[in-house]
Amino acid sequence: ESRKHEFPHHPLVDLRPPLVLFGPDRSAHVVLMKTPRSVPHSDSQENRVQIHACKSWVNSVLEKYFEHEHLSITMHIAYFDAARQNVLIRDVPEIPGQADVVRKQAETVAGMVEKEQIPQELPRIVTKVSLTPEITRDVQEIAQLEAMKRTLETQIREKEQDLQSRMGSDPESWPKIPGDVSMGSIRTEWSSRIQEDKALNALSSIGISRSQVEKPEYDMDGLLRALSQAGIATGQFVIGHQMDTDRLNAVLQAYGVPRPEYQHAHPVVTPSEKHPAYQQAVQTFQSKLQTANLPGATPPATSLPAASPPKVTAPAEEFTP
Repeated sequence: ESRKHEFPHHPLVDLRPPLVLFGPDRSAHVVLMKTPRSVPHSDSQENRVQIHACKSWVNSVLEKYFEHEHLSITMHIAYFDAARQNVLIRDVPEIPGQADVVRKQAETVAGMVEKEQIPQELPRIVTKVSLTPEITRDVQEIAQLEAMKRTLETQIREKEQDLQSRMGSDPESWPKIPGDVSMGSIRTEWSSRIQEDKALNALSSIGISRSQVEKPEYDMDGLLRALSQAGIATGQFVIGHQMDTDRLNAVLQAYGVPRPEYQHAHPVVTPSEKHPAYQQAVQTFQSKLQTANLPGATPPATSLPAASPPKVTAPAEEFTP
């Protein structure tokens, strides 16, 4: 016997999902439908919170109809792709406990608004760090060193491209480079990716089919569903557990745990190549290289705008060959 379940809603907090489907295995599927301009690569935090709230609401309603039975509720977000005229449905992994927490928080806020109370968020106490001369000096020196590093990296890339074009890509054809020239030795390094078309042509020429070097890719979610539907417990195939750091971070953020309590942050000095002080640092370093007659040194650019020297002298100013 089929029954139509009407999901009640709060006048201020409507947590009813657009669609709830019931499967033959007495499972429920909560579907959130979105029509973005373009389908996102991953679900937004807002959508994940909304679908969790919908699941909690549906679960609270179904408990009244199925008091002595636990129904499995799966969350999905359906995206309508207008460009391709199709629908992409993604399963949403559950963040433990978030569904009930989100619903209860929403109901609490709604209740406070009805009573003309303004919800307050407790501020997090943060001790501000003062900008000291030492911090200023560190940032300036790092910025100048970064300018030197980028200059050297650019020259190294150019010289490596020149060397590659002259020596080719077959190590057996390379000339023997004396150690006093390389200051050590020449190491053979193969690219991480092969040229698949050429490799497959070579494979075909020796009479081996492509299928001999391919490995199958399995739909693990579909495989697990098939096992479950066949009544086979999937737990027996678990051989270990790995920490899902993305999921861990999502759970902690969902519960409002400040990231500094479990994760370190470090400042990254990122100088702009258009900044006059950066351009001046590059000019100065190139002049040092030219004066030292180091291989690969390029004459300093004369078209760059002049800039006043930085207040703090970087270690690069003491460069000696």
